Amino acid sequence: MSKHSGLGRGLESLLSSSESQYESAMPTKENAGAVEVPVESIRPNPYQPRKTFDKEKLKELSDSIKKYGILQPLVVRKKGTGYELVAGERRLRAAKLAKLQTVPVLIREYDERQMRELSLVENIQRHDLNPLEEARAIRELMKQCGYTQAQAAERLGRSRAAVANLLRMLNLPEELQEMVANETVTAGQVRPLLALADREQQLKIGKALTEHSWSARTVEEVVKTIKEGKPLQVLDERVVILDKNGKPVKETKAASDKKGKKKSSGSVADIHYKQFEENLIEALGTKVRIVSKNNNVGKIEIDYYSIDDLDRICELLQGKNDSNSIGTAPWLKTKFTV
Repeated sequence: MSKHSGLGRGLESLLSSSESQYESAMPTKENAGAVEVPVESIRPNPYQPRKTFDKEKLKELSDSIKKYGILQPLVVRKKGTGYELVAGERRLRAAKLAKLQTVPVLIREYDERQMRELSLVENIQRHDLNPLEEARAIRELMKQCGYTQAQAAERLGRSRAAVANLLRMLNLPEELQEMVANETVTAGQVRPLLALADREQQLKIGKALTEHSWSARTVEEVVKTIKEGKPLQVLDERVVILDKNGKPVKETKAASDKKGKKKSSGSVADIHYKQFEENLIEALGTKVRIVSKNNNVGKIEIDYYSIDDLDRICELLQGKNDSNSIGTAPWLKTKFTV
């Protein structure tokens, strides 16, 4: 299943109901219109934004095709004396590896604009795109089709806030973008840096978070400290906030309570709350704190840095059409206040 199930609705706005199922693993009655055509008669999709494919996964798909055949037809359009691929690049490549002579296809009519749009939407819908690849693909969709963020969100079946949140990643310095693309860091770790206007500060913190393996929560603490104008000192994985005389006043880890003892962080409850915090930080792209009291009662505090940022967070919390919206998250079933 795709990590963005809402994207299916975007394809349905471009394809007929039968074609919107072309990525399904099982054959359906709508495939009755499929015909067999020679593999060599199908030209690659000129608008395919994805240029590299995992060789190991293609081999696995090829082995599956040898055993079971192609369960779901490719989608093509007529082009000259042959055909041009619309959707199913991986299946076509795997079929060639399996040395098939013919493949099942659904023949449809699309103009150039529809071809570009379908190719980009299919690419965004893929399982293995990281957040930066998604953001770049959405930007390309907007550029190629002349869409606003709201129009792109509608085409993809996602909320405007979710699309805006992804596109904000492209405001990071190129070096940090590449770190996300290479999976050196996660989107959740670097997203807090968007709150800083100074690119040099962003790069400096980005370098530190990789060196010390900071969590998203630690990065949030560093960014908050910088925005409040407080001096800080980095000691390995600890971030120490200093007073005006340069004396330590707070650490992000192993903080002490009033009796001078370390707060417990190993209980099942503490681990559970920490996981909730990390999930919320990742989903909302801002600092989140869960303040627990007695009898399983507490509150959730969410930071925002501008009216636009507050609007973005509210849309994520209230989102009804986005599979990534906080309101549909399976780990968030309890009542909370902001």
